[in-house]
Amino acid sequence: MSDRVQDSYRNFNLGLNLSNNSLTPRNWEIKGVGDFNGDRKTDILWRNQETGDNKIWLMDGTEFTEDIAIAALPDLDWKAIAASDFNGDRKVDILWRNQKTGDNKIWLMDGTKFTEDITIGSLKDVDWEMRGVGDFNRDKKTDILWRNQKTGDNKVWLMDGTKFIEETIITPNLTDLNWTILGSGNFNNDNNSDLLWRNSVTKQNAIWLMDGTNFSNPEKNGILIKDVVDPEWKITNAKEIWEMVSAGDFNNDDRSDILWRNNSTKENAISLMEGTKISKGVYISSTPDLAGQWWVRGFFLTLAILVAYYLIVFLTRKPE
Repeated sequence: MSDRVQDSYRNFNLGLNLSNNSLTPRNWEIKGVGDFNGDRKTDILWRNQETGDNKIWLMDGTEFTEDIAIAALPDLDWKAIAASDFNGDRKVDILWRNQKTGDNKIWLMDGTKFTEDITIGSLKDVDWEMRGVGDFNRDKKTDILWRNQKTGDNKVWLMDGTKFIEETIITPNLTDLNWTILGSGNFNNDNNSDLLWRNSVTKQNAIWLMDGTNFSNPEKNGILIKDVVDPEWKITNAKEIWEMVSAGDFNNDDRSDILWRNNSTKENAISLMEGTKISKGVYISSTPDLAGQWWVRGFFLTLAILVAYYLIVFLTRKPE
């Protein structure tokens, strides 16, 4: 495959700037986004599905700045679902669901430090999957979004901090089970949490612009997100390898953007959005290579020690 075709293959779905690609090992999965260090910039939460380790990529817009390990959770039945501020301390917390028992909990966080484990209501029917968080009743408190993968029903747990208040059905339901909710975000800056969808068969992507828990335009199947297609090269399976994983505001324009992961190359990218349209795609740059960083640091530290040693020897040497 020529370089031109390869670039177009990777560029097909997102309209990406192809410089500074970012790779991560295959057993790490993106689990959510949020501002963990209080700099008003969206960071990325990762979980290792083989070891139970967790970490955060601190971001500066679409630029990676630092890789922070946080508390591990070795029980792999627990799935990290999303990151959001549940207790109103302006610090992002982590939402978990146990896929075997139906138990749910929240990790209260102080930045990247775990502080407390809060059990919230259980939902023993594991056909119900947590699909994200958002503010669905405009009370400035984080609510929990659910989808039933057998019936196509959708609902929201309205929350008061970490306390369950009320269950509200999202209308209408979507019985086509090929469609999956991948999260929520405020795409049109109207202070409503909108729903982000992906069709696992057709690879179409859509947004439901919401009014609370009501889909405001039920006669349409949402607003399809237009692919950015290279007009010269038509790579038919390009959509297969890129998957939407979350939504968050990465460029601080008060509108949600879309975070993607390449299932083949394990690259990560962001589609910067103007409402429901892609305006620009960028790879997340500056791959964290901690082993390489430590090698470089160790080399220069060793060199500095040797230079200092020989300077001391030279300066303290007695004249013959």
